[in-house]
Amino acid sequence: MTDGDTVRLLDFDDAGFGWHMFELATALYFVLREPDYETAKTALTEGYCQLRLLKHEDLQLLETFLTARGFTYLGWIQDRQETETARELTTDLISRACHQAEKYLSQST
Repeated sequence: MTDGDTVRLLDFDDAGFGWHMFELATALYFVLREPDYETAKTALTEGYCQLRLLKHEDLQLLETFLTARGFTYLGWIQDRQETETARELTTDLISRACHQAEKYLSQST
């Protein structure tokens, strides 16, 4: 894709058919701990809704899909543990997955 004079690459690693809330979880996962997370979540969901309706019930599942996304990252590092990238990301991805799982479980009780 181009942005003015800049060329930007798309990473299709996560492309595929699946539940649309997983797409949103993937886009939001790495900003979960940022101070402007709620702003990012609102902007993403409002923009998404311009093209595809999200029901209230769909949005209620976001925490579930964020938690699932964290677990998929753990699987990603497990499958690639011999790579430098996986070794560099392991501590952060485990921390993020544990944080999200704790948040999810505390809301489910």
